[in-house]
Amino acid sequence: MNLLALAAAAEAESATAALEPFIAAGITAAVFIISAIVLRSFRDVAHRSAGAATTAADPHH
Repeated sequence: MNLLALAAAAEAESATAALEPFIAAGITAAVFIISAIVLRSFRDVAHRSAGAATTAADPHH
């Protein structure tokens, strides 16, 4: 019975090891997408602030 448990544990470990590259790729993709969204929002806020400053300083606008 102990040998059967060891065999089952080894098989589960090999299945987990086979999935590790996919898990790593998923985490990498999620970090990339989240960072792109955050950086884009920072860019939009910075451009909005810069646009408001130039509009307030421009008397013809």
